[in-house]
Amino acid sequence: MKEPVVVIGAGLAGLRCALRLAEAGRPTVVLEAADRPGGRVRTDGRDGFLLDHGFQVFLTAYPEAKGVIDLPSLAAGAFLPGARVRRGGAWHDVHDPLRRPSKLPASLASPVGTLADKLRILHLRHTLLGPAPDQPTEEDDISTLDFLRDRGFTASMLEGFFRPFMGGVFLDPELRTPARIFRFVFAMFARGLAVLPARGMGEIPAQIARSLPRDTLRTSEPVEAIEADGRVRLASGECIRGRTVVIATDAGSAARLVPDLPTPGHHPTTTFYFAAPRETAAEPLLHLDGEGRGPATVIAPVSAAQGSYAPRDRSLFALSVIGPQATAPASRLLPELRSQLEAWFGPGAGPWDFLQACAIPRALPAETPGTPRPPGMLRLRTGLYACGDYMCQGSINGALRSGRLAAEAILRDFP
Repeated sequence: MKEPVVVIGAGLAGLRCALRLAEAGRPTVVLEAADRPGGRVRTDGRDGFLLDHGFQVFLTAYPEAKGVIDLPSLAAGAFLPGARVRRGGAWHDVHDPLRRPSKLPASLASPVGTLADKLRILHLRHTLLGPAPDQPTEEDDISTLDFLRDRGFTASMLEGFFRPFMGGVFLDPELRTPARIFRFVFAMFARGLAVLPARGMGEIPAQIARSLPRDTLRTSEPVEAIEADGRVRLASGECIRGRTVVIATDAGSAARLVPDLPTPGHHPTTTFYFAAPRETAAEPLLHLDGEGRGPATVIAPVSAAQGSYAPRDRSLFALSVIGPQATAPASRLLPELRSQLEAWFGPGAGPWDFLQACAIPRALPAETPGTPRPPGMLRLRTGLYACGDYMCQGSINGALRSGRLAAEAILRDFP
C-alpha cells in the first residue's frame, strides 16, 4: 500500500488504530482538528490546578489498555475501592471488604442496603469476575436496573448506592444502560482501581501519540470533506490521497463527513470544579448522592486521589451533574451546588472558589435495551471505515477496542 492510511481524529480510537497500523508497518497519517490529541480525554491547567474535560477516571483493569498504556509511567493516584454515601442527612461508607477487610464492620453496619444486599454484592462480584464479563448472555436485553432488581437488591441499595454510583459512571440516572455494559464495568471496578494520572487524564492519549512514528500526527488540521475518489480535503485546501480512510471522530463529526452514517443518542454531563483549602478533610472516596436531591450525583475529592491536581495549599473537588439537569445553565446550578456543598461538608464549603464548569452535551453514547449490539467498527464502503466508542462501548476501553478492530479490518482487507 503506497498511499498512507488516513485516520481522521486523534481521540483514543484514532490513536489506537494508528498505533496498530504502525506496528504492522503501514504508513499512516492522523489528522486532528484540535491543537492536541485526545478528543474528549484532555486536561487543561489553570492556576496550578489540573482540570480534566469532565470528571473521568482510568480503570486499571481495562483489557484493551494492556500493552498500549504504560501504567507505571502515568504515576497514577487511586481512589479507594468503595464510596461514601449521603443518606438520611449523614455519611455512610460502602467498602469492598475483600480489598479493605478492616472496613468490613463499618460496611456491615451501614444503613445503605440490608445485610442480604451486601451478601448479594459479594455474590455478584464473584460471578462477574470470570474471564469474559462482556460476553453475550440471555440478560443482554434488559436494563441495568432490571438486572439488579432481578437479583433481589432492595430499594435501599438500589437508590442509595447503585443509582448514584453506576448512574454517575454511565451518566444515566435511570439506569437504562444494558446489563451487559453493567456486568463489564462492575467487573473492571472489582478487578482493578480507578486512577488519575499525575499529569491528568490527557496524559493517556498523549502517551499513545508519543508511541507513533514521527510526523504521523498532524494537529490543528480540521477535515472538510472526504471526496469520492478517497482524497481527504482539509479546511486549509490541502488534499491528502489515501487508499484507505478511517473516520475516528465523535459521532456528530462523523455524520457530517458521511451523512448517512447512523448516530446514537448521547448522555450529557456537566462537571463543576471547586477549590477548597488544603485542610479540607476528605478520603479519596467518591461521594455519592444517595438521597436523590442533587444537583450533583457524584462529588469527587480529586486531589485526595491525585495530589498533582491541585497546588500544595489547595484541594480540588469535581461535582458531576447528570441527566436533564446537566443541560441547565451553570448560573442556575451554581447556587444549588453551593447549598449542596454546605449540606455535605459544612458551612465553610459554601464559599469555596468556583473554578470552571465543563459542559459536555454528547459525553457518552446512550444505549438502551432492545437496540442492536454495536458492531465495534464499520466498513462504510471499500477503503472507508469508521470507529469510535459509540460503535463499541462508551468508555476508554470501548474506544481503544474500536480503533484496534478498525486497524485489524484494514490489515485483513489490504494484506
